[in-house]
Amino acid sequence: MITGDRTVRFDVNKYALPESEIELNEHQQTALVWAHSAEDIVCIHGPPGTGKTRTLTAYVESAVERGQSVLVTAHSNQAADNLLVGDSTPNDPEPETLHAMAADPNRELSITRVGGNSRNAVVKQEYMGGIPDRADVVVATTSGAARFDQNQFDVAVIDEATQASRPATAIALKCAEKLVLAGDHKQLPPYCADEGMQDEETHISLFEYLLEQYDDEISVLLRTQYRMNEEIATFPNDSFYDGLLETADRNRNWIVGNLAPLTGVDVIGDERQQSAGNSYYNPAEAAVVATHVERLVDNGLAPQDIGVISAYSGQVQAITRTVNTLNIENVRRVSIDTVDSFQGSEREAIIVSFVRSNDNGHSGFLAFPDEGPRRLNVALTRPCRRLVLIGDWETLGTVAPHRTESDSCAPLYARLSEHLRAQDRMVQLRD
Repeated sequence: MITGDRTVRFDVNKYALPESEIELNEHQQTALVWAHSAEDIVCIHGPPGTGKTRTLTAYVESAVERGQSVLVTAHSNQAADNLLVGDSTPNDPEPETLHAMAADPNRELSITRVGGNSRNAVVKQEYMGGIPDRADVVVATTSGAARFDQNQFDVAVIDEATQASRPATAIALKCAEKLVLAGDHKQLPPYCADEGMQDEETHISLFEYLLEQYDDEISVLLRTQYRMNEEIATFPNDSFYDGLLETADRNRNWIVGNLAPLTGVDVIGDERQQSAGNSYYNPAEAAVVATHVERLVDNGLAPQDIGVISAYSGQVQAITRTVNTLNIENVRRVSIDTVDSFQGSEREAIIVSFVRSNDNGHSGFLAFPDEGPRRLNVALTRPCRRLVLIGDWETLGTVAPHRTESDSCAPLYARLSEHLRAQDRMVQLRD
């Protein structure tokens, strides 16, 4: 099946909905049915905010109820721990997590976390040091799963599967008779240090490869997003998900104070390159970022609920220096990091600094045709209530001389600029 030489197999009970104490919407229920009915592999496509982890938790719960042994994995310790405990604290389990189920005295659910690199206090206190053979659920990273025997588990669940390379996924695959993959191939792919190998087959996730082979025969899409204000979600929905996503009522009109949910800022900055290293920074954009951080705090948002994203580490450093000078209590709790580091996270408000500003349309890796759209998608889908996009939109939307339109992400930035202007959401600071 991995080679695409035979059809996807589901058993005859495909449309029987398993019982679960976790409330699921219709698309999540469909995913649960598919996961139980698959005989080999199934892919759950979970765009931002659609409840992918919630759906996986419901699946693990019902699989254990059926007497199955479950291996739960992810590419990183943080992702594995997130599926296990979410935002739980030692005295307060997050509801509807595996940890909450294991802590329930009315349940009999045993969980063991293997591998010694977890930094999560709850995980280290409650789940390290157990015996895997005696547990209903074993949690590990994909690399940590190498310790287990072939087909030792009935099923392996891989969260954030689109961030794991095929060799990494194969480790978990050999441990179980069935594989349930969950992820979003429209976001950033597995990390590859060797740029020359980024297009090699081994550095494309198994999730994405299977969708290329089988498309909707093997995958189910979670369609209702519970994260973003609808105005924030519109452009990424249309550009990356074919308009198939819908916004839940609860978050449809979320805002911060009296601020609009979406704002673009068009500014001619002063793009500079660091003397040590190749990264870029833009002091003018860093100053605009600081202004918008102040505006968010003035409208009642706490610093820890604000995220600032830039694709360039040099700009992350410049913004950090600028923001930390603000006269705001706990200002250092504002999260300032790269796009890649923000994947999988969310904040009430996000400010994005695109950095590049020049006369020839050079946007560097922002305009790469493959990862450029995915990187933009990640940046646009982190906020809940407000998104501020700061950049030189003429530079961003111009195809560089050494590229063609089909070999550049610049047309996508041009459409985003047009979208902001059409909604009267673009602020001009070019004078």
